[in-house]
Amino acid sequence: MQNTIVEMIRDVFNEYRFKNPDKIDKVYSYCSRETILNLVTWVGELKDFNSKDYEEFFKQKYMREVQENSEREIEMNKKTYEMEIEMNKKTYEMEIEMHKKYNDQLKEYYDQLKRVIEYTHDNNIKNSKNYSSTSIGNEGENKVYQALLENQRYPSLKIEDVSHKQGCGDLNVYLPEHDLSLLIEVKNWKKSISSVDIERFTCNYNTYFAENRRSHAMMLSVGSNGFAGIGDFDVKKVNIDNNKHLVMYYSNANMSYCDINHNFNYFIDRIISLYKENSDNSNNNEYLLCSSINETLQNLYIQRTELQENKNQCIKQIKYIDTQLKKVNDDIINKQTILTNYNYSYDVGLSDVSRIINILKKDNICLDNFEEFKGTFKYEYNSISNFIKNNNVIGYLSKKGIKYADLYDYIMKYT
Repeated sequence: MQNTIVEMIRDVFNEYRFKNPDKIDKVYSYCSRETILNLVTWVGELKDFNSKDYEEFFKQKYMREVQENSEREIEMNKKTYEMEIEMNKKTYEMEIEMHKKYNDQLKEYYDQLKRVIEYTHDNNIKNSKNYSSTSIGNEGENKVYQALLENQRYPSLKIEDVSHKQGCGDLNVYLPEHDLSLLIEVKNWKKSISSVDIERFTCNYNTYFAENRRSHAMMLSVGSNGFAGIGDFDVKKVNIDNNKHLVMYYSNANMSYCDINHNFNYFIDRIISLYKENSDNSNNNEYLLCSSINETLQNLYIQRTELQENKNQCIKQIKYIDTQLKKVNDDIINKQTILTNYNYSYDVGLSDVSRIINILKKDNICLDNFEEFKGTFKYEYNSISNFIKNNNVIGYLSKKGIKYADLYDYIMKYT
């Protein structure tokens, strides 16, 4: 050869740079000391090659190999980045979903707590005797009202302010332990109660007695002494429709809470004694029996209401759990689908497989061999899709296009 090997290589590079001035830098970038030495060794073994032969060799041999390696590396990096991006996207979506579920749960717990607070508040307003004193209106009525709230002997008594109703007195009191009702009229005048007011009170309690069989009446004067034609104190009997009722009058210009409760308790004792006197009366016994049954019935009503409320709460809780369970199952299927698409091997929930095996055994599906398994399975369920639908099957068995052989092998794997 006329030129040395080094000169030959230089000529080749110069020739390539002359014809491809925009690509020679890329060629240089791929050349290392090792590739140059390999090239020198190889060129030294060539005979009668010209510069064009060298150029063609570089283009066909060296450059193609470098380009292909580069493209493969770029493609691999691209797929790697795409997989990482997709996995990060799925992870981000999962975290968003978890935060959403957590926020939904917090909102639901808050709503439940709010409903419980509102329900408790409403019940306290309805059932408590401790209404606001301003609802009583009149000072004398309020005094009697507050005194009865502090009655130690009958803490269960229920008091209703009826002063705004015409002809109903000022307070209606009910004692559930004795099933009796009282109409109470309160006067807070500085003068004695006139016969006109007493007559008006008489008309009111007569109407009240006619409408309430076990009822009685009290008239209290907390600001003056005496009732016209009666005096400071008196208790009398009144018969309405063959039912006996008691009416009590009591006045004291300096009436205290203690005076009110003392006379109230005395009046209740007189009423109970009246009932005991008539205990041998068959009609009264019949009434007491009916009264007892009615009281029991009222308690049953309350019990039924409470049970129904508990049932509704349980049904609501079951619906909530079913919704959460469906979300979890859907999430499992979604994650398994992602792993399957990436050909990623994952563990199967053995509890689901065990449940399916138990279902098959319960339905007498033969698992001894494939033919008997297929025959008994088709006879019982008609198809794999029916079995999946009727038994809420998830995971591997829920894949479309699964065959009987695949199903049998899958079950045998965990049997």
